[in-house]
Amino acid sequence: RNPDTFGGDGSGFPMLEFVDSQYGWAWRSFFLGAGSSGNEFYQTIDGGRTWRLFPEAYLFHLTGMDFLDLKYGWVTQSYGFGYLPPFSLGQTHDGGSSWEFSEVPPPADPERYSNCRLSSPSMRSPTAGEVTFECVTDDGESEWFVSESSDSGQTWQARPIPTQPDQFVSASVGWIRELPRPAEVTEPGTQHWDLQWTHDGGLSWSSVGTVALLRGTSFDFVSAQ
Repeated sequence: RNPDTFGGDGSGFPMLEFVDSQYGWAWRSFFLGAGSSGNEFYQTIDGGRTWRLFPEAYLFHLTGMDFLDLKYGWVTQSYGFGYLPPFSLGQTHDGGSSWEFSEVPPPADPERYSNCRLSSPSMRSPTAGEVTFECVTDDGESEWFVSESSDSGQTWQARPIPTQPDQFVSASVGWIRELPRPAEVTEPGTQHWDLQWTHDGGLSWSSVGTVALLRGTSFDFVSAQ
């Protein structure tokens, strides 16, 4: 991309979300100096060739973004314990021009964890969807939860899940990655993952192959391909 497209000092690769080959959004934070940072939110309608800046979006500390269509979208904000509110869901009904935020309650007693992080919003309809919590114990172990809402975030139902959630693009097609057993020897800072996919909603899985990724790398699919 053109390094001047997103302004600022060029730091902070943007978080991207597309609903088809032409319509998408981008958010990024960038360092301004003296301990401060800025945030910018954009929309494209031509596959990323040009971008429109939303100067009044005021989106901070985003950890995830999902759009259902050209109007409805969710973002997650995660500040962590000690902040009010520590976790928030942002909703737009006008393609990102304006946002309304509401608090998302943590999935369990905060005293059980040193911190939690809210991320991975996934919409099923304009009013229903789910978000993911990763909570870290004092021993450094991660525990995962999915919180679901069917009333635009007014109420939430949390349930534990055994590991980092799968990545689904529809009710039937999704992926999951697992560390091979025994784990392969890799370069420092790199892990080999067995990437598997399902076409029947998780009833059966087949291996796509092994991929080498830097530790901490996330992945995202927008379609079956």
